[in-house]
Amino acid sequence: MFSNLINNQTFHGKDFMEITVVSYGPGLRHLIATESRVAERVASLLAQGITCGAMLDAMGLGPEAALDGVQVVPNGLP
Repeated sequence: MFSNLINNQTFHGKDFMEITVVSYGPGLRHLIATESRVAERVASLLAQGITCGAMLDAMGLGPEAALDGVQVVPNGLP
């Protein structure tokens, strides 16, 4: 997923698309600071202007549990 996001952004250009990744379920663990094995990849997405959001309330976690820069969102719908 990480590579596909960057490839799409590179092909279409940052100025022509806005990408937001919202994680929930099993994928949510990638955005939790104490559990993520891909924190560097997430930081790279954030540095490229890709927004990352996490639906932490389902796990009973607050915003402090997310990796730096990850927004906590109530759901995955815009």
